Amino acid sequence: MRSLSLKLSMIVLLIAGWTISASALPNFARKYSLACSSCHSVVPRLNEFGWKFRAAGYRLPDEIGKTASVFNLSDYIAARLNVALTDKSSTSATPGSAAINNMNLQFAGASLYVLFGALTKNISSEAEFSFNVPSPTNNGISGMSFPVGVSTASVGYYTGQENGWFSARAGIISGYQGYGASDRGISSGSAMMTSGYATDLPAMAAGDKMIPSFVGIGGSQAGIDLGYTLNTIKDHPATIHAAVFSGYAYDVKDKPFAAVGGGSPKPSGLAPSANSLDFQVFASQILTEDGGGISAVYYHGQADIGTNVNSLPKTATSNIDSLYWTDKFNRWAIFASYPISRALLLAGYENGLDNSWTLKSFAYADNIKSSGWFAEGDYNITDMVGVGVRYDLINPNTSQDNNKQTQITGFVNYNFGDGLQLIGQYAVKSSRMPGSDGLSTLGTQADNTFQLRISWVQ
Repeated sequence: MRSLSLKLSMIVLLIAGWTISASALPNFARKYSLACSSCHSVVPRLNEFGWKFRAAGYRLPDEIGKTASVFNLSDYIAARLNVALTDKSSTSATPGSAAINNMNLQFAGASLYVLFGALTKNISSEAEFSFNVPSPTNNGISGMSFPVGVSTASVGYYTGQENGWFSARAGIISGYQGYGASDRGISSGSAMMTSGYATDLPAMAAGDKMIPSFVGIGGSQAGIDLGYTLNTIKDHPATIHAAVFSGYAYDVKDKPFAAVGGGSPKPSGLAPSANSLDFQVFASQILTEDGGGISAVYYHGQADIGTNVNSLPKTATSNIDSLYWTDKFNRWAIFASYPISRALLLAGYENGLDNSWTLKSFAYADNIKSSGWFAEGDYNITDMVGVGVRYDLINPNTSQDNNKQTQITGFVNYNFGDGLQLIGQYAVKSSRMPGSDGLSTLGTQADNTFQLRISWVQ
């Protein structure tokens, strides 16, 4: 078993990195001859220049509406490869359980970016294909699943001036175009609440126990997004976006909830809200050029959830109400961040309201309130090396104290330059587990995870 001292020693070695010149993402670097530090503090976190570049459709804001340069295919193609070494030890909440330790080195996925950038003076496109290890479950169907997915695939139209412009995107898009605390962190996905805490509680059925659901927000979905960006406070931009999404689907054999854009389609004709849409409003104000900003988001969605009644024929339209119930949920969140010298302080808070279901009366029960927050401190040792620590707490049901989850994460992000990046993190997670009656507390599960990720993009 790998000792804690060895894990911490590896993190110290990562922090004591060399200083090497960095370059931007290859396709944009080839087109604009920019360094990573032009758009990022520590990759992948964006500074104000990089945020404007993305918000303008991967072009400089003063290029909107102007004739594009000569098209060069290499300026629109990039690829990323990820490998992860993970060591995880877990102690189950069941009293007397022994700790289980597992270390593995695995291929953590790859991405191919095609036609990613500004195509004409007003039109931009994004296309990211993800490659993962084939899954033998294939969403519960026997046989190997096809290991290629579509993370984003959209076309956008941008019009206006460099001080204010309108954007319209359609396709499989990311609903979050945030800044600072509402954007990607330098540990790139280590925390439980990066852009809305995406924690799912699958439907539970036991006697008359209430069936709660909990759907996080964030990620990519199929939809349409309209936005407007305007320079406001000391020429720092503010933006507001309104989006309509295809929503979430319930898959009882695999993922409890999946965004339709990157997951399974809604069960057309059977699920009550199969043809309904989700709505989101997102607003952000940049305060400083190096990470300071404030953002707010509201999301209204609908997720069809199985009642766990499996004896009814799923092809019978008359049994729709017996097979599924609809959780019409709402999420509100606010994020804030501000730099102090080379440090950046970040925080976020989210509230939610979900419907619930009980099998005893086979009807809707009391609404479930959820909440979560995080606090984080990052420090940029250089433009290529960043370290930080973060605390997350989520409570999927605030009326009960038996399902809280907390996590403390320490991380270091080192960019070697020329597309090579190394991220090390150590996380301690504590999860209170409800008992079989849904009300009492079984105990607390402890998870300790050390991960070393290597990312290479060309």
